[in-house]
Amino acid sequence: MALNGVDISSNNAVDMTKIPYDFCIVKATQGTTYINPDFYKIDTVLNSGKLAGCYHYVAGGGAAAEAKFFYNKVKNYVGKVIMAIDWESYQNSAWGNIAYLKSLMDEFYKLSGVKPFLYISKSVIPSCASIGSAGYPLWCAQYASNNLVYGYQSNPWTDANGWGTFGKVAIYQYTGAGRLSGYNSNLDLNIFYGTAADWKKYASSSKTTTKKTTTKAKAKTGVTAEQVLNVYRGWINNANAHADVINTYNNHKPLALGVALSMYDAWCDATLSAAFIKAGATDLIGGTECGVERHIQLFKAKGIWHEDGSITPKAGDIITFNWDDSTQPNDGFADHIGIVETVNGKTITTIEGNSNNAVRRCYYTVGDGNIRGYARPKYGTGSSTTTTKTTKKTTSKVPTISYTIQTRNHGVLAETGNGYPSGTANDSILKIKMNVSSGSVQYRVHMYDRGWSKKYSGGKWAGDGVNSLDAIQIYYTTDTSKTGGKYYEALYSVKPYDSSRHYSEIHDTNWESGDGDNTAGWFGKPFTEIKIRLNKC
Repeated sequence: MALNGVDISSNNAVDMTKIPYDFCIVKATQGTTYINPDFYKIDTVLNSGKLAGCYHYVAGGGAAAEAKFFYNKVKNYVGKVIMAIDWESYQNSAWGNIAYLKSLMDEFYKLSGVKPFLYISKSVIPSCASIGSAGYPLWCAQYASNNLVYGYQSNPWTDANGWGTFGKVAIYQYTGAGRLSGYNSNLDLNIFYGTAADWKKYASSSKTTTKKTTTKAKAKTGVTAEQVLNVYRGWINNANAHADVINTYNNHKPLALGVALSMYDAWCDATLSAAFIKAGATDLIGGTECGVERHIQLFKAKGIWHEDGSITPKAGDIITFNWDDSTQPNDGFADHIGIVETVNGKTITTIEGNSNNAVRRCYYTVGDGNIRGYARPKYGTGSSTTTTKTTKKTTSKVPTISYTIQTRNHGVLAETGNGYPSGTANDSILKIKMNVSSGSVQYRVHMYDRGWSKKYSGGKWAGDGVNSLDAIQIYYTTDTSKTGGKYYEALYSVKPYDSSRHYSEIHDTNWESGDGDNTAGWFGKPFTEIKIRLNKC
C-alpha cells in the first residue's frame, strides 16, 4: 500500500482544505533564525484528520544550534508527526560536510527521541552512507523531467542506482511541478511506501523521561538583585558584551546538554546564566542553562516559578516570553528571557541579552500578552510580595515579513523571511517582492544605471528583471488592531557585490525625505544578499 502527499513552504499559497492528499509535510524552520510564517498550516492538516510532518532546512552556523532551534519550534508535535531534515546546497554554508549533517540529526534525535527523515536528491545518496547506516529513514527526490505532472503517480520513475546504505526509500518526491485540483500552481508531489500505521511508527518518540542532575554552584551569602542587575548593566552599550557572555557561559561547568555555545547560537538565556555566574549566585536560578524552556523547568524545581504572565513583577525577577502567543494567559513554549530592572506604574523595564544582537533595555506593559511568566530568585535581601492579577486580555500577534528575490544567474530563489538572508554569492539581485502577515509594506528599488522604481505594495515585484539592484527603501505600516496596540518597523540591510559583510541595518524609510535617507545600499554597487525583519518600536 502507498499514500500520496505534498510538502509545502511559504512559497505555496495553498489552502490545505481545497486539495486532495493523504499527508502533508510543512517547512518549520531554516538555520537558527527563520521560522516559516505558514507553519500554522500543519494544524489545518492535523485537524482534518490527515497525516502530517514537518521539516528543517539546513543552513550551517552550528549543528547543535540548528537542531535545538528546530526542536524548540516543533516540540509540541513530537510523537504526532514525522520529522525531517532537508539537506540541499542552496543557502547552506555546511554543504558537503556530512559530519555536520549527521551531528545535527543525532542531536535532534537526542532531544526528541525521533529519528528524522533525511531529505536529499538521489544523486547525494552515496555521500550519506554514514547516515543510512545509522538507521535514519530516507526521503528522496528525483525527477524524470521538469514537465508538469497532473495528479499523483502510483509508480513514478526512478533510476536503477538503488538506495545505498538506506536500503529503501520511505518517501519519494518525483516532481516539483505537480498540479492538483484546488490549486493552480506547482506543488511537490510525493509517495509514501507504507500505511498510516507505518507513518505513525516513524513519528513515534522513543524518548524516556529522565531526571536531570544539575551540579549547583554555592551561592554567595547576601547576593542581591541589584548585584545581578549591575552585571547586566555593565554589558549595555558594550561592544564586547556578546563575547563576554559566551566565554563566561562556556567556561563554567557543567554545560547544559554538555554543549558549548558558539557566537552564532541564540544567547538570551546564556546572558542570564552568565550574569548569575559573575555574581556567584547560579544556585539562585537552579543552575545554568542556554534554553529558556529547560530553564523554566529548573525554576519550577527550585520553587521560584510564577506561571502567570499578567502579574506585576518586581526588580530582579526573571521575565520569559513566548512570541508565538500574545494572549494572557500565555502558557506556550518560551523562547526568550531577560531580567526586570524596574517597574514604574504599568511600565516594565527589562534588560535582555540577544536583543537586536546586543544587551539592551526593553519596555513592556504589565500583562503584555507575550509574557510567558516570571521566576523570582530568593535574593539575599528583600522578600516576596503579594501580587495582584489583572484581568485584561490582549489578542495581539507579532507580524512577520517574507521576501522572494530573483537573481541574474540563479533565477527566483526560495522565499525566506524574518531577518534570514536571501541571495547567492557573486550573483546580483534583479527583482524582489515582499509579503507581511498583518499591516502593509511598501518598497522601491534603485536599479543600476536606471534609477528608482515606483513604490510597490506587498506581493508585487519591484525591479525590471534586467538591471541589478544597488539600493532599496522599505516602509512598514502596523495594523495595531492585530498587534495589541504595539508598533513595528522594518529593519533591513544588504551585502554589496564586492563585500563579505552587510552594510549597517537601516530603519523604516521616510518617503518624503529624499533619495539618500534611510536607504540600504550604495548607488553603483549592486548587492547580492538582503535581510529584512520587523522590530517592535
